[in-house]
Amino acid sequence: MRIVLQEGESMVFKEVNFKFDVDLSEATTRHLDFLKQVDGNPLLNNVNVLNRAIYRYENYWLPLAAEHRNKFLTAPLDIHWVWHCHMLCPMSYIKDCIDIVGVVIDHNFVENEGKALERSKSLWFKMYQDTHEPFEVDLNACSSVDRKNEISRISYDIKKAASRQAIFYYSVSLPHYRDQKFLMNSLLRYKKFLYLRQQNPEQFLVPCYDIDLVWHTHQLYPLAYKKDTEDLFGQLFNHDDTSNDQTPHSKRTSAEFVTKELWKNTFKETFSIYGTMYRGDSSRERLYKLETSDVYNLSTKKTSIQLTECVLHKQPERYKHFKLNICCSKDKISGFAVMLRAKKHSHAIRLRKGRITPTPNQTVWRQNDLKRLDINTRDIHYILVSLSDKFGTTRFGKVELDVGDVGIYNILPLVEGHRTSSTISLEKNLYLDPELSVSIKGTVTPPTSGPAILSLESDVYKEAVIQEQLEQLWGPKKLTQYPAGIDNRCQVADHR
Repeated sequence: MRIVLQEGESMVFKEVNFKFDVDLSEATTRHLDFLKQVDGNPLLNNVNVLNRAIYRYENYWLPLAAEHRNKFLTAPLDIHWVWHCHMLCPMSYIKDCIDIVGVVIDHNFVENEGKALERSKSLWFKMYQDTHEPFEVDLNACSSVDRKNEISRISYDIKKAASRQAIFYYSVSLPHYRDQKFLMNSLLRYKKFLYLRQQNPEQFLVPCYDIDLVWHTHQLYPLAYKKDTEDLFGQLFNHDDTSNDQTPHSKRTSAEFVTKELWKNTFKETFSIYGTMYRGDSSRERLYKLETSDVYNLSTKKTSIQLTECVLHKQPERYKHFKLNICCSKDKISGFAVMLRAKKHSHAIRLRKGRITPTPNQTVWRQNDLKRLDINTRDIHYILVSLSDKFGTTRFGKVELDVGDVGIYNILPLVEGHRTSSTISLEKNLYLDPELSVSIKGTVTPPTSGPAILSLESDVYKEAVIQEQLEQLWGPKKLTQYPAGIDNRCQVADHR
């Protein structure tokens, strides 16, 4: 296996004279899918879960896979994660497989994972029907059980590897890592990296994250990786993922400088390209993550209120032709405005004569007289009630005016606090003056969430001294500390 280079002003690949035993472009996409699944299950890196998973992997999975080594089996997620971490140290993986089950267990990201998982589950139950070890486990239950480290024949520290690999996905999780052109270029850069390693066998080289992703993917096909690298190097090319220290003068940082120089001198191009470098630490566990309930609380709500009864207490004798006006509004408005809305808007209610009860003196309207009020808290915060009557004699007739105060009912607490999946009852008494009140009854349907309306309240900029290490200001991305004597004043505004 060899890579042919063309000498010239811009030394480039003329021909890549070898092929891998696996389609790494497609495999890398499936690898990303798996890493995303793991990233969505942070309990996989709980120490108790890892201890249980390593035990299951060594004592159940490897023997099962060895028994059916001619089939590609898919492991349950906890075991698959441990298996993944183990394979990223190829020398230890091969040694441990031979020591434990006498054969190197191959791995593959199958196309139909669900079907492969069911096949593995069936084989598991046949082989371990006399045991009580389930194929899949409850991660929450495992996380709360302090399982002591079992005696293991695995030479590699999988728990430490898992903690390192858990943060790898953050740097390769951006959308461009799934772009086919980007992946094809990453594959080409991986081949160049192998060539560079071939030409500098004693040098510790550090890949960019696009190269490292393809390299990891290659290792997850252990037999193909062993064959390909032995053909290229004459021996298995091991992978060292223990050098994660990104600080200046660390082994990794020094090796990265050397790699950049060798790459530039060999290929006449820049080693570092956009979107392939270290992203820094993830914000996970350092910034507040909105839960579903938080999003619901922040969102506007939609609901319907069906009024079933409206009672005007102590019918005023001085008002002979009164009308009761009910409307919805975002703001508190005057009784006259309530009256106008009740006249013009279809979603408001204007009540004329109701059933008068003699004792006490009340006017009652039942559900047949009342409408359903559709509420959207984006536009509606209040139910408002006012009384109006006609007065005077003009050339145009009597003039209708509002009388008394406006009965105001803030419905936001009721709607925002509705947490059940069933309707709830509404009862409210609203005073129009000290002796005159309106009581309303109805039912409220379960609210559905709408958009969250965000706004910014700007603040005035003031001069302040930068606090580089204050996470409340910068979040997880701390600023580089200024040298002594450097002015670190800046303009700061606390926008809300």
